[in-house]
Amino acid sequence: MSASTVATSRHEREWSKYQQAIFRDVADGQGHAVVMARAGSGKTTTIMKALQYVPPKKRVLMAAFNKAIERELAERAPQGVEVRTLHGYGFALLRRADSKVAVDGNKVKALIEELLGPELRAERRDTLDRCVSLAKATLAKTEEDVRRLVDEYDLDVPAPEVTTFAQEVLALLDACAARSETVDFDDMLWLPIQQNLAPRKFDRVFVDETQDLNRCQVVLALRACADGGRLCAVGDDRQAIYSWRGANPDSVPRLIKALKANVLPLSVTYRCARSIVAVAREVVPDLEAAPGAEEGKVAKASEAELRRETKAGDFVLSRANAPLVKLCLSFLAEGRPATIIGRDIGAKLATLVRKSEAKSVPELRRWIDDWASSQEERLRRKGKDASAVRDEAECLHRLVGGSTSVSAVLARIERLFSDEGDGARIVLATTHKAKGLERERVWVLKDTYRRNSVEEDNLWYVAVTRAKRDLRLVRSAA
Repeated sequence: MSASTVATSRHEREWSKYQQAIFRDVADGQGHAVVMARAGSGKTTTIMKALQYVPPKKRVLMAAFNKAIERELAERAPQGVEVRTLHGYGFALLRRADSKVAVDGNKVKALIEELLGPELRAERRDTLDRCVSLAKATLAKTEEDVRRLVDEYDLDVPAPEVTTFAQEVLALLDACAARSETVDFDDMLWLPIQQNLAPRKFDRVFVDETQDLNRCQVVLALRACADGGRLCAVGDDRQAIYSWRGANPDSVPRLIKALKANVLPLSVTYRCARSIVAVAREVVPDLEAAPGAEEGKVAKASEAELRRETKAGDFVLSRANAPLVKLCLSFLAEGRPATIIGRDIGAKLATLVRKSEAKSVPELRRWIDDWASSQEERLRRKGKDASAVRDEAECLHRLVGGSTSVSAVLARIERLFSDEGDGARIVLATTHKAKGLERERVWVLKDTYRRNSVEEDNLWYVAVTRAKRDLRLVRSAA
């Protein structure tokens, strides 16, 4: 379909100027493109429509961010478009090379025990496991690369042991590559690149959530693009908030530069009312309210108002977890259904409780203080921010409060944290956990946001744009 036929019907004339420009680029454009899709801008609807403008007989891959989105897009994509996650695409390459390859989520843990012995302390095993994952995500290859990961991601490795640790990580990477008959989640992306497997090529590759991709995913997506093919990367550089798991906050600008890509804005939000857009524009000035959008409501609120007026279905968002634990316990004590999104957060806190080996609540409290003190001191020596450690310690102390036994603390953690936030409960979440979600009314714990860097500003932008009509900015009582 040529550009001249774009937006000729009555229905298509309702698409915004930004959407129509994307359709024209897909139909007749040259080179790679990056769609800068702001929060609530209808990116999925836009890209699904854009796929209809791909010239005929082109091989098209739509790379979805996760399995849930893959299923949704597969139902909506035009016939002939292949929809896969990048993990799925990579795993298919591995299966094509070896039809018997099997998935083993504990592959690295088993290799650590096999190569370094079962007597290795649990903390060292966990740190090695995390570093191997980061090394795959960032395509680390040298001892210096691993040292950089230890520093950048605040891995708990004493300075005198860094050289030995880096050598262990490199040995584990070699073992992962050698034992290619089994793969874990990271291997699905990393091994096709490591083994230089011949990729399946597509004339058009569309990649979603580009700002959240790590280096390994970006390289695999580029390999899927045929010579002379075109990549269309869709994302929002101001929603880059996952640097802690290997996604670079500068990934979108770097990709634009590397590809010499055309930048196509998608700036109109169809989610947020005008007053909410005005708040978000303090961080992202090109965000626009949709034509005819209602004014909505933005209001300051106290903690007392939050506790009194919050109702089932509302979001309560925070930069940190500890304030959410305090509020959730309060709501539950009042008989009001509430949950904190993030079963993995609860699992990590439970792991710390078990790690303490405490036999009583007082003993557990002492262990929490000692653990936090040692971790903060370690981070201070490295010149790193210790706020995450303080947040975890405060979470644990709040969870311990009123408990009569360590088992009761573990039961409380199990009850509070969930991966589901339905309309029958008050839903509390950190901004990281709320990304991609929305609610009519959102309470944001304003004082938990630091606003001292680009990524911190991004967190604020993501938080306020979860609200559709009603945004409450809550100040602490202090």
